[in-house]
Amino acid sequence: MLVIGTTAVLIAFVVIFWRGIRAAVLVPDEFGRYLALGITVALGIQALMNMSVVLGMGPTKGIPLPMISYGGTSLLSTLASIAHGISSNLITRAADVHLKEKRKLILVPRETPLHLVQLRNLTTCAEAGAVVLPAMPAFYTKPRSLQDAVDFIVGRICDQLGIENRLFQRWGADTGEGG
Repeated sequence: MLVIGTTAVLIAFVVIFWRGIRAAVLVPDEFGRYLALGITVALGIQALMNMSVVLGMGPTKGIPLPMISYGGTSLLSTLASIAHGISSNLITRAADVHLKEKRKLILVPRETPLHLVQLRNLTTCAEAGAVVLPAMPAFYTKPRSLQDAVDFIVGRICDQLGIENRLFQRWGADTGEGG
């Protein structure tokens, strides 16, 4: 059944790509032709990138999953699915592949307080190799706005992925404090 579904998705992408190229060729004006071609190529590249990550074929530094929720949305089961190896959608499959391949998986939970089951799921993910980075801004950076607090979390995610950034002031940097 999996082979049939996978084949159907691949055929659908090929048809969409082919129809987009055909539409680009048939558009009478140059701007419309470039627009149709650009949209088609962007969709094709995005689809190939997503497939390569999900299949574990694309070289990634890691995958952040920001704002993992515990309730009220379809993300209710995302953390539990990751913790228990259930690959039922694109997010949980990509997370599963990253854990299997020993690549960086960064979970950024947003709720508080946490109950025991949520803590156990986070612990299980951490034991499997995930980084648990709660969306808790630091106050030693003396944020002056909500944007400063958001920049701190985004900067920490970038740090985990090895992406150089200057989104927040490091502890002790230029102040002579900290260690």
